[in-house]
Amino acid sequence: MPDLTLDTLDDFLDTLNGLHAPDPRYVDLLMPREVETDANRAAARLAAPVTLPSGVVLKPCSSCALLVRAVWRLLGCAHPILAAPYRSGHAVSDVIEIAQAAGAWHELDDGATPGPFAAVLVGEVGHEHFYLVRTLDPTHGDGMRVASTDGGQGPHSCAIEARTRTWPSWSDRWRDLNDLGCDRPVRGWADTAKVLGGG
Repeated sequence: MPDLTLDTLDDFLDTLNGLHAPDPRYVDLLMPREVETDANRAAARLAAPVTLPSGVVLKPCSSCALLVRAVWRLLGCAHPILAAPYRSGHAVSDVIEIAQAAGAWHELDDGATPGPFAAVLVGEVGHEHFYLVRTLDPTHGDGMRVASTDGGQGPHSCAIEARTRTWPSWSDRWRDLNDLGCDRPVRGWADTAKVLGGG
């Protein structure tokens, strides 16, 4: 993986569009060999559910928050969570914990506005989704048009794709309407620059 800075992040995110399991680049991005267990890397290779002879069904890892973790690691975030093997099921809580430790987590009522590369959390508890903001453009009084890079895409949530979305001004609370027709509440966001110790 390349040395990454905020100045080169936009171009790097472009290279991830369409990346998916079981591509080795996808696996190495989300579960780098020098940190992760063989079991975590094997899980990241799954492109569809697999039924074992025992009847147990292994499902692919949703990569939305795993992508945020991976990008922060490549940018140099030194939080201990990123230096240890991934704990299955903790991706969303990991991102929030890392951001809170850096003073970079924003609740909806604090008046701050996300900028480029913010990690935005949408969805109800248990159905969360994180994405990385690329650009924000006003949409003539109707709200904000947002371009993003999203993990957790595709039929089994194991692909990375560019998305567009709107944060409409007509709603009485902050909502996220993406180009797939999903309408979800925004729950908070992390300032990536502050996670890295800047900003």
